Amino acid sequence: MKTIATIATILLFAVAVTAADVVMDAAIVDRDGAALNDPHVRLTADNSTGLQDLTNVRFKIEIHSGVLGNAYLVTWDDPANPWYGARAKQQWAVTQDYIEYRIGRVYYPDNVYNRDLDRAGCWAPAFSCEYLPENPNYQTPPDGLSEMDLEMWHWEHNHFELFDTVPVGLNWDMVLRLEGWLGQDIEIFSVAEGEMKTDQQNWTLTDPDTSPQTVPEPATVAMLIVGGAGIILKRRSAG
Repeated sequence: MKTIATIATILLFAVAVTAADVVMDAAIVDRDGAALNDPHVRLTADNSTGLQDLTNVRFKIEIHSGVLGNAYLVTWDDPANPWYGARAKQQWAVTQDYIEYRIGRVYYPDNVYNRDLDRAGCWAPAFSCEYLPENPNYQTPPDGLSEMDLEMWHWEHNHFELFDTVPVGLNWDMVLRLEGWLGQDIEIFSVAEGEMKTDQQNWTLTDPDTSPQTVPEPATVAMLIVGGAGIILKRRSAG
């Protein structure tokens, strides 16, 4: 088992963002308090009761030391998931308003090839979408197409993709296991820190709890309310 130095839980919570909840919760211990080999992070943008689409949703996890090598998806039915039991088995496709949304994620690397500095080093929701025949935007394919040509036709005419967006009625909820480059350990800030950005609100918040959580503690919520809506708390230095 890797020895991970002082790592703390990131808990990022936006209060009443158009009736949507956006949470980032990290853990280095499991549900029983045993140390995890690698840090795990749960990213949630719950817009199931929202009033408008969440747009430009981006999560940035501050790494205190080490270099992120990869991040692996941990499914809800995996007992190794620190939040195991928090949700039902993963549904990779959700149908709403006669649109099929296939749920995914995207990472924007922080390197010379990524010129969008606002996205660099951020995780974001991704949906591969398709209009179904009952949707008014659905286009009926011409007759006589082969199976392969029909699939390509639908891709060109009835398919679209959403990045950094969670539509009204959907709940994007992912758990990632963070692995260091070439097996090295990853540290998150001793008082952990993260960011959440959307077009509706920006938040930065710290939290020292290393255990997996599903909702913020009352003290955390109170801190946010006292801080005031719309205020971006300045990032503290790693030192």
